[in-house]
Amino acid sequence: LDQVLAQIGDERQVHALRAALTQHPELLLLGSANTVFKAIRSHSHPFYEFFRLVFLRGLDADETRLLLDAAAGEQLREGFQDAVDAETGRLETIRRLTGGNPRLLKLACRMMLESPLGTALEDLERLIDEQTPYFKGRIEELPPQLRRVFHCLAEGWQPLLAKEVAATSKLSSSHASAQLRQLVDKGYAEEHRLPTSKRVYYQVVDRFYNIYYLLRLSHRSRGRFERLLQFLQALFGAVGMRTLYEAALSELREETSAKERGDLISVLAEHVAGDQGFGGRAGWMREAAKAAGDTVIDGWLRKGDEQLQASQFEDAAVTFGDVLEHARENATDSHRWPLAALAGWTISSLEIENYDGIVDGEYSRFAEAVKLNDDQLTRAYAVSYFLSCGEALDALDREAKAVDMWTRCADLISVCDSSPLQAIAAYALFCVAHSRIERNQLVETVTITRRAWEYDWAGVPRSIRRQMVLPLYVSARWLLTGSELDSEKAEAEQRGDLAEAERYARRAWEYSSNDPVFLHVLSDVLARQRRWGESLTYLETVADRSGTESVLMGPALAKSLIDALSAGHARRVKDIMANAGLAEPMEPLWHATCAELGEEIGPLPAEIADAVATVRKGVEASRELAYERDDVRSGEATDRLVEP
Repeated sequence: LDQVLAQIGDERQVHALRAALTQHPELLLLGSANTVFKAIRSHSHPFYEFFRLVFLRGLDADETRLLLDAAAGEQLREGFQDAVDAETGRLETIRRLTGGNPRLLKLACRMMLESPLGTALEDLERLIDEQTPYFKGRIEELPPQLRRVFHCLAEGWQPLLAKEVAATSKLSSSHASAQLRQLVDKGYAEEHRLPTSKRVYYQVVDRFYNIYYLLRLSHRSRGRFERLLQFLQALFGAVGMRTLYEAALSELREETSAKERGDLISVLAEHVAGDQGFGGRAGWMREAAKAAGDTVIDGWLRKGDEQLQASQFEDAAVTFGDVLEHARENATDSHRWPLAALAGWTISSLEIENYDGIVDGEYSRFAEAVKLNDDQLTRAYAVSYFLSCGEALDALDREAKAVDMWTRCADLISVCDSSPLQAIAAYALFCVAHSRIERNQLVETVTITRRAWEYDWAGVPRSIRRQMVLPLYVSARWLLTGSELDSEKAEAEQRGDLAEAERYARRAWEYSSNDPVFLHVLSDVLARQRRWGESLTYLETVADRSGTESVLMGPALAKSLIDALSAGHARRVKDIMANAGLAEPMEPLWHATCAELGEEIGPLPAEIADAVATVRKGVEASRELAYERDDVRSGEATDRLVEP
């Protein structure tokens, strides 16, 4: 779409196209682009905020396999399915290298249908052949010097600093930084920040450009890239993983510590349990059981839990049938085996149509068999069962029973248990919190978040942290809003609420992979505490990282900037808006900021002048509210305006 609009040279024709689309609702213009381009994000262009934007995320492994099956349709040839199943590493390699790009994966699926016994390298070569005209066209649009800087980024194996680009392209650091900024503005490159560093790195937006450069334009890197492809295809392929099985057994039989045996088997047991095509699976499990004891059952239980969560009840029945058989053969001195057997028997009989009956019958029996004073190992498998059942019930829209399962999880875990168990309790409570948020029960959400906060979160896996972000964010925003609206609340209580909101906001920011939306609430909390130096530093990061989405966050971001203006930070607000490119999208606020600084803003159109006056009234109202809050604390307020 960006290329189509760019080819319409006459702006009057662009206005005519907008008018036609507006006046004729039966017409729908659907297009795609690699980035939010200037024609739809710049205030001065006719299509500014005209389109509804849908951001496509990358496909995961299961979605990619569904895409392949859908592309095959009814044309599956005899033996094709087995051939593709044997080459899972090939499809997963392509998915990871393309970032799960739906368009490229669709092309890759077509290639796998045409040559099911090919290699990932052959697939990438063919993908690049088909995309070469597009790549060349995009690159040739750049001026020579920008193309030179882009070439340095595309050849990199990791994001680069501006000084690294400058050294490679033989430019000064300032010149290279200016060129990189242009590439970012044009949608060719993007900024990348590490959580532990304030430095800005740059990388190509479409990572497939890197592969294009490495295979077509960089002879020294091609061999290295081909070796990487071979390794990835072996790593993700079932056959490749099977080469590790025997080596692992040999290592288990050697004199290794219990911890080393446990670590090794806990990694491989899950793969072996899910490798239904491995003929020596049962024998491998028996040998591993002799060497590693109880640890071997972990793979089966994790696999069964995943299948249950995905409502794959028949597959779960097979997996937990193995658990049951193994449990019967090894019923020794631990409560682990009776519980595993009960879980296996119960889950293996699950079907969607009689799910309620199973839960009402066997769930009650299972729940009554486990108590808070049982050993941690017993409760670990009990809560694993309850958590998985809760997620499966939630997928079937059985919310009340799902909440009952999750609550039971937390009830079986105390703050004195191991860190991994406490992490499960916190996660289960956040599952409950999500259901409360969907019902707009925000007070209950805060209560649940407070209970979850009592547990130790050190054992929370990275894979589920993102799911814990929303309740933290909602709780922080609720506490912040309450402190702003309830002026009669005692000062000590308000301070306590804001301190609590800060804790939640910081954890939400940490777990969200540095999403600016969650940093924004932290900035607002700090502003409410009058810690302006820290707040404005974070607010600047929010505006910079949001990029073109800063405008989409408009009202909330504008309110934060107005609060900063009212607190006497007009100069900093102006710098933030200038650096983030907000002077044009937030023009009335920009002029109001200049006026606060005593700068001449000149004659403005009537509608802009009215908007500026409205903003300035908002600044004054915010200032008066701040004065009312600080009547009894005026001496303290001045000290806190100093930046750290």
